[in-house]
Amino acid sequence: MKTYLIILAATSLLVSGCATKGNFQQAFDDKETINNSNQVIAATPEVIFDAALEVTSKQGFNVDTVDPKGRVLTVSKEIKNDEDKELSHTIKSTITVVPGGDESLVMLSANQVTEMHKKSYVWWHLLWVLPLIPIDTEYTTVVTDRDTIRETEFYTSFFSKLNQSVTVKNKKIALGREKADKEVALIKAQEEEIQAAIKAKEAGLELEHAIAEQQQQQAAFEAEQEAKAAKKAKRRSRKS
Repeated sequence: MKTYLIILAATSLLVSGCATKGNFQQAFDDKETINNSNQVIAATPEVIFDAALEVTSKQGFNVDTVDPKGRVLTVSKEIKNDEDKELSHTIKSTITVVPGGDESLVMLSANQVTEMHKKSYVWWHLLWVLPLIPIDTEYTTVVTDRDTIRETEFYTSFFSKLNQSVTVKNKKIALGREKADKEVALIKAQEEEIQAAIKAKEAGLELEHAIAEQQQQQAAFEAEQEAKAAKKAKRRSRKS
């Protein structure tokens, strides 16, 4: 069993090495282009980055690295093979957000690694020939496939969920701005009312002051007229 696994691992590495050596020069050929792997979304980079974190986390991805400044997010997820329990798949994805004014470019790249997990027993042999009793267990993992994910459904599914999350976040932001604008307008209206009341009070005080001053002038005038009248009356009495 050990010999079989060693041969399988060696063969896998050889095949993988040959494939890499033969195909890496074609990495930028048109046929290597992944369709639907990028999309322009009407939102700020911050909103999209938060939405990408939310979407991947909800889908069971582990967050490997987060770079908010560079707006690069790497995540991974392990998936069991329902048809073959000895196989498992690991998806590794990189999400990059490029700002562009009112819109942002979102790019998704992903690869998948398939591993085979073998369980074998170490047997006690009778006379070193006939295995009779298992005395130990060995586990061996071999990479059987490694490639870029090319299925369009993988990318369209991600962007569908990303757009849904971004739409919800944009609505919340819009509602928040609307609420803030209303609060600002209310505060401004209250300040204007206060200023108007202060002006009205100042105007009222000025009016009261003007009336009081006019009354004082009238009283002074009347006092002056009475004094003149008294003098005239006194002169008349002297003459008579």
